[in-house]
Amino acid sequence: MNLTPLQIMLIRECTRDDVTFSKMLDLYVDLARQAIARTPEPEEKELTVLNEKRLEKTAELLKGERSFIGVIDDSASLNDIVKRVLEHEGYRVECWLSPVDLLEGSSEIPALILLDIEMPEMNGAVAMDRFKADPRFARTKIIFMTGLVNKQEAEELSLPGKTAYLSKPFTKEKLIDLVKKSLA
Repeated sequence: MNLTPLQIMLIRECTRDDVTFSKMLDLYVDLARQAIARTPEPEEKELTVLNEKRLEKTAELLKGERSFIGVIDDSASLNDIVKRVLEHEGYRVECWLSPVDLLEGSSEIPALILLDIEMPEMNGAVAMDRFKADPRFARTKIIFMTGLVNKQEAEELSLPGKTAYLSKPFTKEKLIDLVKKSLA
């Protein structure tokens, strides 16, 4: 393994007995600043490419506000991860730990709901029936998220009115792809 001089210096300093976490953090920040100071400025062509990418992303966001997506899972950590990934893609995202929270408390209705199947208060199948029975959710699409998908369950989840299912664990790319397809 090839280590950079910065990594070697950091390892040497951090393995001394008298180094506290605070000293280690200060050292790392100083070394990072030195490395940044030595980094050459990007050439004009590189800046143009970066600016074009930024403009493309901005234009995409300005074409129309990205869809509002609801994420319902009893795992706060999964909700947070999904929210971060989708917000990075430009979507507006709100998370709930139970479908009841969305049904009874939200004034804004998501265009798409990512819905866990196995939840303690109300399972995903019952929640979907409640969403479909509520006229406010008539145009809302649903993607089931589950770790319990076998062949029969997958077929049941693919019935009309059910957009798709996302089998846990899933990749960031799979999540983004399925969301884009569902909202297209």
